[in-house]
Amino acid sequence: MLRYFAGTGALGATFDDFNLEQLDHNELDFLHGFVLRVGQTGNRPIDNNHVPEGTPSWGKEFKEKSLYYANRSFIIQQQEGDLPWKHNYMDLDPTYKDLNGG
Repeated sequence: MLRYFAGTGALGATFDDFNLEQLDHNELDFLHGFVLRVGQTGNRPIDNNHVPEGTPSWGKEFKEKSLYYANRSFIIQQQEGDLPWKHNYMDLDPTYKDLNGG
């Protein structure tokens, strides 16, 4: 059982084995790589109420399912690379200057 009430607020780990620098792409049919993350941010009662889809948003069934699923959900995220695209760029504003004039 997970004990989210005792979490740190930002606890997690990253599985980096498939990241870009870890892969030999010679025999692979894709570019870039990806990372997998698992974690929890503490079980803030309203923000992290992971009840099944279709559960009413209030009432007896909502309360029962909220209590049941409180420590039975886990966050798994994936982050992959993005290929360059002509509309995907960043440019500096020529009129803005920082405190050092740059």
